[in-house]
Amino acid sequence: MCTARSRVGLQTILYLLGGGFVIGPHGYDARLRQLALPTGCLIVALHCRLAPEHRFHAAIEDAVDGADWLATYPDALGGLTAPLGVVGDSSAGNLAATVARTVTRAGAPLAFQVLLYPMLGATASSPSYIELASGYGFLREKSVWYLDQCLPPQVDRCAPRVTPLFEPDLSRVRLYGGGEETTGRKADTGASPPTVRGPNVGESAAFTRGCRTNP
Repeated sequence: MCTARSRVGLQTILYLLGGGFVIGPHGYDARLRQLALPTGCLIVALHCRLAPEHRFHAAIEDAVDGADWLATYPDALGGLTAPLGVVGDSSAGNLAATVARTVTRAGAPLAFQVLLYPMLGATASSPSYIELASGYGFLREKSVWYLDQCLPPQVDRCAPRVTPLFEPDLSRVRLYGGGEETTGRKADTGASPPTVRGPNVGESAAFTRGCRTNP
């Protein structure tokens, strides 16, 4: 847990850690402190169970349980009694998208959702996977290896809980972000979450605010 200062009442951010569902929290401490200081937020970095010892659905269950706990007991760690934000990078962008989809459908609002170069497709077949398959540091075949560690053979990789890009109904979420493919799909429904493409980032990053269910 990282916090900008010791006073009570900080905006809480649930930060889900990437690493291909396999590596976990290594190397995150400094960057989370750098995020806490300028934002003045309480950053709660959840350590989800890792593959291959704990395969699908383990990490999703941990992420949703963590969000539920923080929403129920926001002051336990010094957070505001207010909707929390959810952030995930890489494979944890997948978890963050699933958390947002799950908790908002249960009627709980989120302050915001941020997905950083999110791994939203378990089929590794999106245009970015194909066009940037090699030569950019992170190989498509490495992504496929990580997915194979997490997903048993019998899992349907096109199921929305596995591949949020294939979620058939985004209408209950006012803004839904993550990767240019998902942002484009949401724009078709009338919402336009902003997408920022980094000049040297293989996967795009979508920044989304105000993720909550429609009345």
